[in-house]
Amino acid sequence: MLRPRDTASQDPVDIPINEVSYTAWIEARYLKTYSERVRCDFRWFGANGPHETNVETGPLSSWPTLSDDMGATSGNHVADADETEERDATNTQNSIPIERSRFEQSSPPLKATCDLVRKIACYELCVHVHVPLSGWTPPTPGSELAPLPSEGKPTKAKDKKHVTETVDVSVPEKTHDITLPLAPLLFSNSCQGQCVSIFEDVEIECEGLRSFRVGITCSAPILSDELASYLNPLLVTLDAVYRLPREEHLGQTRDLVFGLVHAFGETCRSKSFSIDAEGNSQIRSHMVFFVGTWHQAQLRDQLQTEHVVVEIHDRDVRDPDPPPMSAGSLISD
Repeated sequence: MLRPRDTASQDPVDIPINEVSYTAWIEARYLKTYSERVRCDFRWFGANGPHETNVETGPLSSWPTLSDDMGATSGNHVADADETEERDATNTQNSIPIERSRFEQSSPPLKATCDLVRKIACYELCVHVHVPLSGWTPPTPGSELAPLPSEGKPTKAKDKKHVTETVDVSVPEKTHDITLPLAPLLFSNSCQGQCVSIFEDVEIECEGLRSFRVGITCSAPILSDELASYLNPLLVTLDAVYRLPREEHLGQTRDLVFGLVHAFGETCRSKSFSIDAEGNSQIRSHMVFFVGTWHQAQLRDQLQTEHVVVEIHDRDVRDPDPPPMSAGSLISD
Protein backbone atom coordinates (compact mmCIF):
# COMPACT_ATOMS: atom_id res chain seq x y z
CA MET A 1 0.00 0.00 0.00
CA LEU A 2 1.34 3.41 -0.93
CA ARG A 3 1.94 5.92 1.84
CA PRO A 4 0.06 9.23 1.43
CA ARG A 5 3.41 10.95 0.95
CA ASP A 6 3.99 8.96 -2.24
CA THR A 7 0.79 10.23 -3.83
CA ALA A 8 1.32 13.97 -3.41
CA SER A 9 -0.04 15.91 -6.33
CA GLN A 10 1.88 18.37 -8.45
CA ASP A 11 1.72 21.92 -7.12
CA PRO A 12 -0.43 24.26 -9.25
CA VAL A 13 1.36 27.27 -10.68
CA ASP A 14 -1.65 29.61 -10.71
CA ILE A 15 -2.62 29.44 -7.04
CA PRO A 16 -2.74 32.88 -5.33
CA ILE A 17 0.12 33.43 -2.87
CA ASN A 18 1.07 36.09 -0.34
CA GLU A 19 4.14 38.29 -0.36
CA VAL A 20 5.68 38.38 3.10
CA SER A 21 8.55 40.17 4.80
CA TYR A 22 10.18 38.32 7.71
CA THR A 23 11.64 40.23 10.66
CA ALA A 24 13.91 38.60 13.24
CA TRP A 25 14.06 40.61 16.47
CA ILE A 26 15.78 40.41 19.83
CA GLU A 27 14.85 42.23 23.03
CA ALA A 28 17.02 42.45 26.13
CA ARG A 29 16.83 44.03 29.59
CA TYR A 30 20.27 44.47 31.07
CA LEU A 31 22.51 46.39 33.42
CA LYS A 32 23.94 49.39 31.64
CA THR A 33 27.47 48.30 32.58
CA TYR A 34 27.03 45.25 30.30
CA SER A 35 25.82 47.26 27.29
CA GLU A 36 29.20 47.01 25.54
CA ARG A 37 29.84 43.35 26.42
CA VAL A 38 26.80 41.52 25.00
CA ARG A 39 26.25 41.08 21.26
CA CYS A 40 24.58 38.61 18.89
CA ASP A 41 24.88 37.25 15.38
CA PHE A 42 22.70 35.09 13.15
CA ARG A 43 21.83 34.37 9.51
CA TRP A 44 18.64 35.62 7.90
CA PHE A 45 16.80 36.04 4.64
CA GLY A 46 18.45 38.51 2.29
CA ALA A 47 17.66 40.51 -0.81
CA ASN A 48 19.84 38.36 -3.10
CA GLY A 49 17.58 35.35 -3.23
CA PRO A 50 19.49 32.17 -2.36
CA HIS A 51 22.45 34.02 -0.84
CA GLU A 52 22.61 34.12 2.94
CA THR A 53 22.77 37.33 4.96
CA ASN A 54 25.12 37.31 7.96
CA VAL A 55 23.74 39.64 10.60
CA GLU A 56 25.97 41.20 13.26
CA THR A 57 23.87 43.05 15.84
CA GLY A 58 26.72 44.96 17.48
CA PRO A 59 26.70 45.53 21.27
CA LEU A 60 23.51 46.22 23.19
CA SER A 61 24.50 49.87 23.45
CA SER A 62 23.99 50.25 19.69
CA TRP A 63 20.42 48.89 19.72
CA PRO A 64 17.42 51.24 19.78
CA THR A 65 16.22 51.79 23.34
CA LEU A 66 12.65 50.84 24.29
CA SER A 67 10.45 52.22 27.02
CA ASP A 68 8.50 49.83 29.23
CA ASP A 69 5.15 51.34 28.21
CA MET A 70 5.47 50.39 24.53
CA GLY A 71 2.76 48.19 23.06
CA ALA A 72 3.03 44.55 21.99
CA THR A 73 1.42 44.70 18.56
CA SER A 74 4.49 43.21 16.90
CA GLY A 75 5.85 41.09 19.72
CA ASN A 76 7.18 43.89 21.91
CA HIS A 77 7.56 42.94 25.52
CA VAL A 78 5.69 45.04 28.08
CA ALA A 79 7.31 45.08 31.51
CA ASP A 80 5.04 43.76 34.24
CA ALA A 81 4.88 44.83 37.88
CA ASP A 82 7.51 42.31 39.00
CA GLU A 83 10.01 43.56 36.41
CA THR A 84 9.43 47.19 37.39
CA GLU A 85 9.90 46.31 41.05
CA GLU A 86 13.09 44.40 40.24
CA ARG A 87 14.43 47.29 38.17
CA ASP A 88 13.70 49.84 40.90
CA ALA A 89 15.30 47.61 43.54
CA THR A 90 18.42 47.17 41.43
CA ASN A 91 18.72 50.87 40.80
CA THR A 92 18.35 51.64 44.50
CA GLN A 93 20.85 49.04 45.66
CA ASN A 94 23.58 49.42 43.05
CA SER A 95 22.87 52.77 41.38
CA ILE A 96 23.23 50.97 38.02
CA PRO A 97 20.34 51.59 35.65
CA ILE A 98 18.61 48.76 33.83
CA GLU A 99 17.99 49.43 30.15
CA ARG A 100 15.84 47.73 27.54
CA SER A 101 16.74 47.59 23.85
CA ARG A 102 15.55 45.87 20.69
CA PHE A 103 17.33 44.82 17.50
CA GLU A 104 15.53 44.03 14.24
CA GLN A 105 16.55 42.60 10.87
CA SER A 106 13.93 42.48 8.12
CA SER A 107 13.96 40.65 4.82
CA PRO A 108 12.68 42.08 1.56
CA PRO A 109 9.19 40.92 0.58
CA LEU A 110 9.34 37.29 -0.56
CA LYS A 111 6.69 35.30 -2.40
CA ALA A 112 5.39 32.49 -0.19
CA THR A 113 5.40 29.78 -2.85
CA CYS A 114 4.71 26.11 -2.13
CA ASP A 115 8.43 25.41 -2.30
CA LEU A 116 9.34 28.14 0.18
CA VAL A 117 6.53 27.18 2.55
CA ARG A 118 7.72 23.56 2.68
CA LYS A 119 11.24 24.71 3.51
CA ILE A 120 10.09 27.17 6.18
CA ALA A 121 8.47 24.20 7.90
CA CYS A 122 12.00 22.81 8.50
CA TYR A 123 13.88 26.06 9.10
CA GLU A 124 14.84 27.59 12.44
CA LEU A 125 16.41 30.87 13.44
CA CYS A 126 19.65 30.29 15.35
CA VAL A 127 20.95 33.28 17.35
CA HIS A 128 24.44 33.19 18.83
CA VAL A 129 24.60 35.32 21.99
CA HIS A 130 28.09 36.36 23.10
CA VAL A 131 28.44 37.32 26.76
CA PRO A 132 31.40 37.78 29.14
CA LEU A 133 32.60 34.72 31.00
CA SER A 134 31.39 34.48 34.58
CA GLY A 135 33.76 36.27 36.90
CA TRP A 136 34.15 39.33 34.72
CA THR A 137 33.86 42.51 36.76
CA PRO A 138 31.98 45.36 35.06
CA PRO A 139 33.38 48.87 35.36
CA THR A 140 32.20 51.01 38.23
CA PRO A 141 29.87 53.92 37.38
CA GLY A 142 31.87 56.74 35.81
CA SER A 143 34.77 54.52 34.80
CA GLU A 144 35.80 54.49 31.13
CA LEU A 145 37.62 51.16 31.12
CA ALA A 146 36.40 47.70 32.00
CA PRO A 147 38.96 45.80 34.12
CA LEU A 148 40.61 42.87 32.40
CA PRO A 149 40.67 39.51 34.22
CA SER A 150 44.46 38.98 34.04
CA GLU A 151 45.98 42.32 33.14
CA GLY A 152 49.34 43.59 34.41
CA LYS A 153 50.07 46.85 36.20
CA PRO A 154 47.23 49.26 36.90
CA THR A 155 46.88 52.29 34.67
CA LYS A 156 47.72 55.70 36.05
CA ALA A 157 44.93 58.27 36.06
CA LYS A 158 46.90 60.73 33.95
CA ASP A 159 47.31 58.09 31.22
CA LYS A 160 43.64 57.17 31.22
CA LYS A 161 42.69 58.99 28.01
CA HIS A 162 45.58 57.52 26.08
CA VAL A 163 44.80 53.97 27.26
CA THR A 164 41.14 54.32 26.30
CA GLU A 165 42.13 54.89 22.71
CA THR A 166 44.89 52.27 22.31
CA VAL A 167 44.39 49.33 24.69
CA ASP A 168 42.28 46.36 23.65
CA VAL A 169 39.71 45.96 26.43
CA SER A 170 38.20 42.73 25.09
CA VAL A 171 37.38 40.07 27.64
CA PRO A 172 36.92 36.29 27.31
CA GLU A 173 33.45 35.43 26.03
CA LYS A 174 31.00 32.57 26.19
CA THR A 175 28.52 31.87 23.41
CA HIS A 176 24.93 30.72 23.94
CA ASP A 177 22.91 29.35 21.02
CA ILE A 178 19.19 30.07 20.86
CA THR A 179 17.01 28.36 18.25
CA LEU A 180 13.49 29.33 17.26
CA PRO A 181 11.66 27.12 14.72
CA LEU A 182 9.61 28.88 12.07
CA ALA A 183 7.08 26.06 11.62
CA PRO A 184 4.48 27.56 14.04
CA LEU A 185 4.35 30.68 11.84
CA LEU A 186 2.54 28.60 9.23
CA PHE A 187 -0.32 28.10 11.67
CA SER A 188 -0.63 31.72 12.82
CA ASN A 189 -3.12 34.15 11.34
CA SER A 190 -3.15 37.92 11.59
CA CYS A 191 -5.86 39.43 13.77
CA GLN A 192 -7.33 42.92 13.37
CA GLY A 193 -4.52 44.02 11.11
CA GLN A 194 -1.75 42.91 13.46
CA CYS A 195 1.37 41.14 12.22
CA VAL A 196 1.93 37.43 12.76
CA SER A 197 4.56 36.90 15.47
CA ILE A 198 6.15 34.16 17.56
CA PHE A 199 8.73 34.58 20.32
CA GLU A 200 10.46 32.79 23.15
CA ASP A 201 11.87 34.01 26.45
CA VAL A 202 15.22 32.41 27.25
CA GLU A 203 17.58 32.42 30.20
CA ILE A 204 21.17 33.44 29.48
CA GLU A 205 23.92 32.72 31.98
CA CYS A 206 25.05 36.30 32.39
CA GLU A 207 24.75 38.35 35.56
CA GLY A 208 24.10 41.53 33.59
CA LEU A 209 21.10 40.20 31.61
CA ARG A 210 17.75 40.50 33.36
CA SER A 211 15.63 39.13 30.49
CA PHE A 212 16.17 38.04 26.90
CA ARG A 213 13.58 37.43 24.20
CA VAL A 214 13.96 36.25 20.59
CA GLY A 215 11.12 36.51 18.10
CA ILE A 216 10.05 36.51 14.46
CA THR A 217 7.36 38.71 12.96
CA CYS A 218 5.75 38.34 9.53
CA SER A 219 4.20 41.28 7.73
CA ALA A 220 1.27 39.06 6.69
CA PRO A 221 0.12 35.44 7.05
CA ILE A 222 2.53 33.19 5.16
CA LEU A 223 -0.28 31.07 3.70
CA SER A 224 -2.93 32.67 1.54
CA ASP A 225 -6.42 31.26 2.04
CA GLU A 226 -6.12 29.36 -1.23
CA LEU A 227 -2.66 27.96 -0.39
CA ALA A 228 -3.76 26.96 3.11
CA SER A 229 -6.72 25.09 1.67
CA TYR A 230 -4.54 23.36 -0.91
CA LEU A 231 -1.66 22.34 1.40
CA ASN A 232 -3.78 21.81 4.56
CA PRO A 233 -0.70 21.60 6.87
CA LEU A 234 -0.78 19.31 9.89
CA LEU A 235 1.61 20.07 12.79
CA VAL A 236 2.99 17.41 15.14
CA THR A 237 5.02 18.82 18.05
CA LEU A 238 7.23 16.99 20.55
CA ASP A 239 7.07 19.66 23.23
CA ALA A 240 8.67 18.26 26.40
CA VAL A 241 9.51 15.19 28.46
CA TYR A 242 8.78 14.76 32.14
CA ARG A 243 9.97 12.50 34.93
CA LEU A 244 12.45 10.34 33.04
CA PRO A 245 13.92 7.81 35.51
CA ARG A 246 17.50 8.25 36.69
CA GLU A 247 19.42 5.28 35.27
CA GLU A 248 23.06 6.28 34.87
CA HIS A 249 24.03 2.80 36.04
CA LEU A 250 22.45 1.49 32.82
CA GLY A 251 24.41 3.85 30.58
CA GLN A 252 22.03 6.79 30.64
CA THR A 253 23.50 10.10 29.41
CA ARG A 254 21.31 12.79 30.95
CA ASP A 255 23.09 15.57 29.06
CA LEU A 256 22.73 13.92 25.62
CA VAL A 257 19.09 12.95 25.07
CA PHE A 258 17.05 13.17 21.88
CA GLY A 259 13.60 12.24 20.67
CA LEU A 260 12.31 10.47 17.56
CA VAL A 261 8.81 10.94 16.17
CA HIS A 262 7.49 8.40 13.65
CA ALA A 263 4.41 9.54 11.73
CA PHE A 264 2.99 8.91 8.24
CA GLY A 265 5.98 6.79 7.26
CA GLU A 266 8.53 9.48 8.17
CA THR A 267 10.85 9.97 11.11
CA CYS A 268 11.92 13.26 12.67
CA ARG A 269 14.78 13.52 15.16
CA SER A 270 14.88 16.34 17.66
CA LYS A 271 18.02 18.18 18.62
CA SER A 272 19.95 16.80 21.57
CA PHE A 273 18.92 18.17 24.95
CA SER A 274 19.71 17.63 28.63
CA ILE A 275 17.31 16.65 31.39
CA ASP A 276 17.27 18.19 34.84
CA ALA A 277 17.40 16.47 38.23
CA GLU A 278 13.66 15.69 38.05
CA GLY A 279 14.00 14.15 34.58
CA ASN A 280 12.27 17.03 32.78
CA SER A 281 13.25 19.00 29.68
CA GLN A 282 11.74 21.28 27.03
CA ILE A 283 12.18 20.00 23.44
CA ARG A 284 9.85 21.87 21.03
CA SER A 285 10.56 19.77 17.95
CA HIS A 286 8.10 20.13 15.05
CA MET A 287 7.01 18.00 12.10
CA VAL A 288 4.79 19.49 9.40
CA PHE A 289 2.82 17.33 6.96
CA PHE A 290 1.04 18.97 4.03
CA VAL A 291 -1.80 16.47 3.94
CA GLY A 292 -3.95 18.44 1.52
CA THR A 293 -1.83 17.19 -1.39
CA TRP A 294 -2.20 13.54 -0.42
CA HIS A 295 -4.70 10.98 -1.62
CA GLN A 296 -7.53 11.62 0.83
CA ALA A 297 -8.83 8.03 1.01
CA GLN A 298 -5.35 6.76 1.91
CA LEU A 299 -4.93 9.60 4.41
CA ARG A 300 -8.19 8.64 6.09
CA ASP A 301 -7.00 5.02 6.35
CA GLN A 302 -3.74 6.19 7.91
CA LEU A 303 -5.53 8.34 10.48
CA GLN A 304 -7.87 5.48 11.41
CA THR A 305 -5.37 2.63 11.56
CA GLU A 306 -1.87 4.01 12.20
CA HIS A 307 -0.26 5.61 15.25
CA VAL A 308 2.19 8.40 15.93
CA VAL A 309 5.10 6.79 17.78
CA VAL A 310 7.43 8.83 20.03
CA GLU A 311 10.79 7.50 21.25
CA ILE A 312 13.06 9.14 23.83
CA HIS A 313 16.69 8.01 23.58
CA ASP A 314 18.81 8.69 26.65
CA ARG A 315 21.62 6.16 26.24
CA ASP A 316 22.42 6.04 22.52
CA VAL A 317 25.71 7.09 20.96
CA ARG A 318 24.76 8.98 17.81
CA ASP A 319 26.31 11.46 15.40
CA PRO A 320 26.25 15.13 16.42
CA ASP A 321 23.15 17.14 15.64
CA PRO A 322 22.97 18.24 12.00
CA PRO A 323 23.42 21.98 11.47
CA PRO A 324 20.18 23.99 11.11
CA MET A 325 19.01 24.93 7.62
CA SER A 326 20.22 28.31 6.51
CA ALA A 327 17.92 31.06 5.36
CA GLY A 328 19.55 31.20 1.96
CA SER A 329 18.82 27.55 1.22
CA LEU A 330 15.09 28.19 1.52
CA ILE A 331 14.73 30.52 -1.42
CA SER A 332 14.56 29.03 -4.86
CA ASP A 333 15.90 30.81 -7.92
